[in-house]
Amino acid sequence: MNMINNNSIRNKLAEIAKIIFEEDFSELRNCGLFDGISGIALFCFLYYKETGKREYWDKGLSLINKGIEIAGESSITSICSGLCGLAWTCRFLNERNILDNDEIASFDEADDLLYRIMIVELSQNSIDFLHSSVGKAIYFADRLKNEKYLRDCVTMLQRLSVKDEHGRKWIFSNKDYPDSKTTNLSLSHGMSSIVILLSKIYLLLGGDNEYILPTIKESVTFLTSQRYSETDDYRSLFPSLEKKIDYKRHSRMGWCYGDLGVALALYHAANALSDQALKQYSIDCFLHSSQRKDLRLDSVYDCGLCHGTAGIALMFLKMYKNTGIEYFKNVYEFWFNKTLSMASYEDGLAGYKTRMAYEDINDHTLLTGIAGIGLALLSLISKEDLFWDECFLLS
Repeated sequence: MNMINNNSIRNKLAEIAKIIFEEDFSELRNCGLFDGISGIALFCFLYYKETGKREYWDKGLSLINKGIEIAGESSITSICSGLCGLAWTCRFLNERNILDNDEIASFDEADDLLYRIMIVELSQNSIDFLHSSVGKAIYFADRLKNEKYLRDCVTMLQRLSVKDEHGRKWIFSNKDYPDSKTTNLSLSHGMSSIVILLSKIYLLLGGDNEYILPTIKESVTFLTSQRYSETDDYRSLFPSLEKKIDYKRHSRMGWCYGDLGVALALYHAANALSDQALKQYSIDCFLHSSQRKDLRLDSVYDCGLCHGTAGIALMFLKMYKNTGIEYFKNVYEFWFNKTLSMASYEDGLAGYKTRMAYEDINDHTLLTGIAGIGLALLSLISKEDLFWDECFLLS
């Protein structure tokens, strides 16, 4: 049994909140959602909503104002690090009546700018979720639901796709294989995020959406074709890159790369296609991953959402809520307990450090730091679904 002590969760949350509240973030010159001011503000606002402690609303607003100031001086527009992440956060908070219209009025012009940049990025085959066009399209799908923007995105993604004997795919640049035309399968930078985006758009567009179906189906065919055979005996079911490039490497456990992201993409596609067989296939992938609990072998070195225990816990929590499968409750409890037990650094933030390039560092951010760990813990104890995890493609 992996019973979770809610008092331990609340105590850790309070510890994280206090550290974030007392930090002035004067050195952080980044307005984005994943590795900037906006993600930290998101934690403050949702912690306020959970606890009613007004000082955290005030802290969140001060961070948003700092983000707006930074955005005016920066050319970075990604959802991870720039303007798109700030816009996503403000519109999300407005939809939940945490920020009012006065706080987001300035983003109407920004939306047109982000659309134009998205089109340029797509024309350059820049199709990364965290850092480029796909992240902007996710913003338009989640927050604006602007049909023109979404249809233009789909049209360009269809033109960029490549069809081979395995199905439909996209070619990504890869620093590890600069001379190869590779398909990245990941959620953070690769094809899994595109499948989720197309599935979201298909459901949003309603009746006039049939032209998207073949692209989703052929993309799913390609993803499932990349599964290792049972005789390969790897820890993972899927590689990180296209199998012909990455055949001898198993992928990690984490949100960013590996089986969990592919399984999540297939689950989204199954919902869009009303395909029960595909949904069961994706659930079986999650069940396989639930057995992988060796932190060293599965490359789990810290607790952040990107590639750590809290991200794994959050994904299994979401699958428990999606499916009602009781076993997934045991799995997310294991990973949340691991998240608590790994808060062991005396000089860390609430005991946490983030593994970056073989170095353990203090990190406040949403993607890899304590803001993200805090929001995962908040999702566990909150009586309502907070839906902030849309930005991680979970909702």
